[in-house]
Amino acid sequence: MINIHSKNPHWILKRYTLINGSHNYKLNHAIKDIHCRNCNSILFKEIYKDMDYPYVCLICDENMYNFETIKEV
Repeated sequence: MINIHSKNPHWILKRYTLINGSHNYKLNHAIKDIHCRNCNSILFKEIYKDMDYPYVCLICDENMYNFETIKEV
């Protein structure tokens, strides 16, 4: 089953805020052509500099490297 909200950055940020409280992710951090391999939602740029990962899935709450993602064609 496909989650229709997994491509909507507004919904993803709202859900993440409700679950985790405050955060520093913004809409301009969303990358709409790169998706999570686990849940197929859009990814966000990792904003915390101490993290080695370039992307984060806010649905799975998982950090990812380039090779762990799916590019939308």
